[in-house]
Amino acid sequence: MDRLKQEMADFCKQKAQYFELLQALLKQAAALIDDDQLLVKVNPEDLRRLQPEWQKLTDNLVAGKQFQLLEETLNTVGGCLVTTADQRVQIDHTFEGRLTRLERKVHQALVERLLPPVGDGQAL
Repeated sequence: MDRLKQEMADFCKQKAQYFELLQALLKQAAALIDDDQLLVKVNPEDLRRLQPEWQKLTDNLVAGKQFQLLEETLNTVGGCLVTTADQRVQIDHTFEGRLTRLERKVHQALVERLLPPVGDGQAL
């Protein structure tokens, strides 16, 4: 679990794959939010890298949806926070937000990989 943060930070440095992930997260958020205008916040490093390519990455990403990259940044390893203009609806697709939601599943998967199953008379 402790290495997950570093693994995500390393993944974020792989521009093509990371931008593909961000596009998938934006699509998923757009499917969950009815508004046509969506505001997107990222960390300072992602803001710097995304600004020059934002239009290319988001134009026609989801029909009828427009994504606005905000100058306001987040303290996150990676991912994005997608909100409506009135801030009433938000989808937290930051690394930390997703980890919090999926923590039990992640922990269970780690335990299953680290500890072999025991049962039916198997010796330890």
